[in-house]
Amino acid sequence: MILNIVKNTFEKNIGHYTLYNLNKFLNLPLALIKEKKADSALFNFNLYPYGTKTRASATNLNFIKTNFMILDFDSGISIDEVCLYLKDFTYIGYTSGSNSLSFPKFRIILQLKESVLIDDIAILKNKLTNKFKGVDPSTFAKNRFFYFPTSIDKEGNKTKFFKNEAKDYDFYLLHKIDLKCAKMEFQKEVDTYTYKEKDFTIAIDKINVKYFLSHFYPKVSGNGDSASSLYKAICTCIACKDPKTLDIILSKARSERWSQQEINRMILKAKNFCNK
Repeated sequence: MILNIVKNTFEKNIGHYTLYNLNKFLNLPLALIKEKKADSALFNFNLYPYGTKTRASATNLNFIKTNFMILDFDSGISIDEVCLYLKDFTYIGYTSGSNSLSFPKFRIILQLKESVLIDDIAILKNKLTNKFKGVDPSTFAKNRFFYFPTSIDKEGNKTKFFKNEAKDYDFYLLHKIDLKCAKMEFQKEVDTYTYKEKDFTIAIDKINVKYFLSHFYPKVSGNGDSASSLYKAICTCIACKDPKTLDIILSKARSERWSQQEINRMILKAKNFCNK
């Protein structure tokens, strides 16, 4: 299995490492375990195309498959409750740097029976959010890196690690009907909306079209690459005639230190792309 590591939030380069056993993740090098979340490295298990070396090149179109589903629980649900309904599956987990005794926050890495297409996970975001009670929906964003565990949480409590050894999660068996229905609905949306081919091939098998039509904008919720995610969100708002959400997107762009000149250029670029 491949473990992709980014040294910190501002690091652009991605390091690729081989992890021979999921339990090895629980024995991370001390250099990766920081006391504060802000100092921590980030990771994911996405199988990128050969030669992907930077976060900028790790776009949504580049994602192929993953052998794990990473689940963030930030709603206050207890670890015991989640572990109970995942008792039949293999996973490891740990409390996050923002965890507290009164409001638990933790992450679980669920081992999959076979490699799963990233887009198949993303297209079932709503179904998976309902299935895994208390999970953060943004955990299913395609361009997502996750923080390594810290040594302590925000209250100074030592990070708790936990695991379960059972059967691997059979994504394609358990979600066969859901996936079929979602893809049929997706095709309806593709048939309804078309975009002119401009900066990149139209969606590479139309996957981008789904992204443009989505009302979930990764960067707005704190994840994703600023340049690509915000531009695609702008495209979505213009194509779907959603000025209210566009204001939110532009506000986020300003917080990311985009100049007004850059914002105007991106809006014009998006209008040309959407033929508006």
